[in-house]
This record gives sequence, structure tokens and C-alpha cells, in this order.
Amino acid sequence: REPPKVNITVSKVWNDDSNAYGNRPSSINLDVYNSSGSYITSTTLSGSGNTWSKTIYDLPKDSYYVRESSITGYSSPSYSGTQVTNSLLRTSVKVTKKWDDDSNRDGKRPGSIKVILYANGTAFSSATLQSSGSWSHTFTNLPQYINGSKVTYTVDEDSVPTGYTKSGPSGSASSGFTITNSHTPERTNEKITKIWNDINDVEKIRPSSITVTLCKNGTA
Repeated sequence: REPPKVNITVSKVWNDDSNAYGNRPSSINLDVYNSSGSYITSTTLSGSGNTWSKTIYDLPKDSYYVRESSITGYSSPSYSGTQVTNSLLRTSVKVTKKWDDDSNRDGKRPGSIKVILYANGTAFSSATLQSSGSWSHTFTNLPQYINGSKVTYTVDEDSVPTGYTKSGPSGSASSGFTITNSHTPERTNEKITKIWNDINDVEKIRPSSITVTLCKNGTA
């Protein structure tokens, strides 16, 4: 009597924004093992959707699982029986705006600035930085690879605020970038004159010197 046979369906699930960044290979190979860990066969899967599947026929009745090699741009596979899931490797990039303008003494600091995130030199995303957000922003869920190649992320501001100069960006994608805008506050001179109304110090009580305090907006 012939031993009983089973058919199994093996499947690949892609968690990669529908291959938005072109990292998927055209096909993948899965190795099939039985419950005792013995290699049984290999099969090739391909497709266009987010789940690729294939049925393998007439295997000896048993439970089976699959394994695959790593794929560039994706995290280590996760397995559930004969299903394997690959998730896109992602990263984040933080950018911070630093102001060197004596706490906005001249009131020239803008209310917000726009920064651009570049992937391999091409504009990829943008964000608005403002005081309510501590002048910082973190770009999240960024692909580490595009079209199978490692991405280099950089940032810059869209334009330098009027009256300021720019230095940077300093830092790196892993540690975070800082863009510094500098403005030298305007300076002025204040002359102080003391007038004595004492008949030219007739009583000889005028002090030899006095101390005055210069106040800004009512504050010393």
C-alpha cells in the first residue's frame, strides 16, 4: 500500500510598502524541511503582489516548514510553518536647528524653517521646524536600501533666513544632523549724563562718584 501523500502551500509575505523602493528580487528560493529537520526539496516563488505562494504536491504525509537565505534590504525572515515574511529594513534621521542670535535679541528669527531630507542626493522628504517642536524633527520609517543599494541620507534647509548665515549641517544620519543659523545682534551706544542741582555743591556734600544701572526693557 502506498504511503499517504499531502500537498502543502508555501508562501512569501512582503512587508515593504508594496515594493515602493524596488528592493524585491524577481524571485526567491525556499528550502522545505520535514518535521525531523530533513531537507526535502527546494522551490522557486515569484509574483507581483505582496504575497507569493506555490503548492507542492504529493509529499509524504508529515508537517513541514521552510527556510530561505537573507535578502538585501530586508530584516531576517520570520517564519510560521510554511510561510516566511520579509520586512523592509528601516531607519530614522533626526535634524535639529540651532540658533546663534543672542536668544533672538533683534527679533529677526523666523517662526519656522523648512528642511529637506535627501536620499543619495535626491530630495526624499521635507519637514517644517518651529519653536513649538523644539526646532527639531525626526524622519521615521525610512528605507535603508533603495533598488538594492544602501541609502546615504543628508539634510539641508530650504533657504537661509534673511539676516542670518548658515553653518553645517554637522553630524550624521546615525547621530542626527544640526544646522546652525547665526546672526550678530545690532549694537548701539548709550551716553549717560548726571545733572546736579545743588548750587555747584555749595554744601560740599556731593559724592566723588556714583554708580548707575543700565536697564533693558525695564530689566537690569
